[in-house]
Amino acid sequence: MPGLNVLINNAGIQRRVPLAADDAPWAERQAEIDTLLSGPVHLNHLLIPLMLSHGQPGVLVNVSSGGGFIPQVFAPVYSACKAAIHSYSITLRHALRNTPLRVVELIPPAVQTGLAGPGASAHGAPLDAFCDEVFPALLRADSDEVGFGPTNSADFRKIIESAENLFKASAARFPVKTYGS
Repeated sequence: MPGLNVLINNAGIQRRVPLAADDAPWAERQAEIDTLLSGPVHLNHLLIPLMLSHGQPGVLVNVSSGGGFIPQVFAPVYSACKAAIHSYSITLRHALRNTPLRVVELIPPAVQTGLAGPGASAHGAPLDAFCDEVFPALLRADSDEVGFGPTNSADFRKIIESAENLFKASAARFPVKTYGS
């Protein structure tokens, strides 16, 4: 894959089980964590050197969720993993800031997909409307976060901007090695 210039980390599962009712074997929780968090981190670790090696512009898209910002009580492990992907995306963007690779976080709200299991696909934003809006936004180089509907509202963007300002201040206090430096 010498010309690889796009990586979209979008695999997902969502176990809709409240914490107090979750009596499943640990392996089910681990599979959710591995799919939602470990997989994207591992793929990025493996593919970033390859993407940087050709010196061309590229983009890494990490799909988080509105549930990563406002935890969903019916899907606590999913929400926690998506919050971790959000945090990881910010740090990864910082680490790649001196390279031709962009890191974009796609922050969908509930979208009508099969994520929530059989019969739940009627819940959320229509898939076509979501795709029609977010895919052109992903191609533009002017946004580090792409939301839709409630995750693209003025109030939601204020949350993101406030956290970004706090991150920048913190990152400046603790310099670390970055790619390309």
